[in-house]
Amino acid sequence: GYECRNQCQLNSRDCDCKPMALISGGSLVFQWGTSSVKGTRRINNGVKNSIEHQFDRDQYQIRFSLNENLELETSTYLSSPIFWKPQAFKEKLKFRGYLVQPTEDRMRLTISKEETSREVAPSIGYGNSRRIDKMMPCAGRLAILMEGRVYVYSLATLVDETK
Repeated sequence: GYECRNQCQLNSRDCDCKPMALISGGSLVFQWGTSSVKGTRRINNGVKNSIEHQFDRDQYQIRFSLNENLELETSTYLSSPIFWKPQAFKEKLKFRGYLVQPTEDRMRLTISKEETSREVAPSIGYGNSRRIDKMMPCAGRLAILMEGRVYVYSLATLVDETK
């Protein structure tokens, strides 16, 4: 998180710290600590969109709206901080009667309902699958931390057997 990045900067080394993120109130919240935001996002294997924004002052946290295709929330009007506390990440979750959980090797998701079961590799848009570190559901979406990056999926799309 923020402290890790500060240590990397103090020691003049490339930073490969895992992001500190959580889902709260329909937003994906990152612990930040700087005034600039620069990156890319891809929604449902679509086109990569660049994100670039400069706040007037350092931001302790930044938010991406789950309801608006991960748009960066730039309004701080009546914004209150999210207090970081240990989160109960899910190893298994239920959605519309389906049980969703990582496989033993944590490279795929097992989606089962009653006696049927199938495995799905969460798409990262390119390259090989990544190891699933943590999962967190919220508002019909599933945020998965895979090797230091957060990917957000629609649970309805994941469990849909026709896709």
